[in-house]
Amino acid sequence: MSDADLDRLAAAMDLAWQRKQDAHVMLDRAWQRRRDAGGLTGRAREPMNQAYEAQQETWRRLSSLRDRHGPRIEWLNRHQETAYQNMCSAFDRASQSYEAGDGNAKQYADEGHDYKAESQGYVAERRQLVDELREAQAAHEDKQDAFRRAKDKFDAAKHQIISNASCTT
Repeated sequence: MSDADLDRLAAAMDLAWQRKQDAHVMLDRAWQRRRDAGGLTGRAREPMNQAYEAQQETWRRLSSLRDRHGPRIEWLNRHQETAYQNMCSAFDRASQSYEAGDGNAKQYADEGHDYKAESQGYVAERRQLVDELREAQAAHEDKQDAFRRAKDKFDAAKHQIISNASCTT
């Protein structure tokens, strides 16, 4: 082998070694970008996961309340309607008794007032249960909104990483 061949071989080896070094530098930079991206998405992922868990908790509470209160509200509706109808009938009987002058008007009126109080009791309990459901629904909607915001931040972080990766390659 001639000196010129050895020089070409040495230059090719030097070029290959330099390319290998450049590849190592590019690989190190890629690993650093990957670590940076993992940190960025990790910082955005944790609040998103926490917001998701909070949303799930409010959903479980709301579902539990619906399961518990739904049948009770239906029962209260039926009984309130019956008490209301009984009240109307008692007051009608009181009016008829008063007009007839048979002396039973006060008894029927008292009965009507008792049914009215019963009906109002059902309404009050139903209102309390419905208010509790509305509060749970509002709390769930707040947590849903918080989760959506956290997810949007996570998606934005992911998009930023993808954009940065495509700019640096």
